Amino acid sequence: MKAVPKTLVSIIVCLLAGLAGLALVFRDLPVGPGPGLIALGGLLYFSAGFGLSRWHRGARPLLWGLAPGWSLTLLGVIGIWVTVTDPPSGHWGLALLFLLGPAVAGSVGAVLATRMPKD
Repeated sequence: MKAVPKTLVSIIVCLLAGLAGLALVFRDLPVGPGPGLIALGGLLYFSAGFGLSRWHRGARPLLWGLAPGWSLTLLGVIGIWVTVTDPPSGHWGLALLFLLGPAVAGSVGAVLATRMPKD
């Protein structure tokens, strides 16, 4: 596949994965994300990071593993900002989960994709 269409498809996959992650977070807004939604989100970012890193073999696999988590990373940065500026309104655990969760899941997927033998 040519580089430009391949990159464009990968960007669309990253956008869709990010929006799906936001949908999982705001689906259960009154009580926050439960353990099932956290596991589903981790599986989403792991599989997106694995698939994109495997598809872009040799072309910055860790970047492609981290890219799908863009939405929750932004949400985590906002959560940390709120926690620092207004401690009663913030929650460190939730902010760090949003900031680090997709990054860890996508990175693990990317590392496993690069460790697999080539087709």
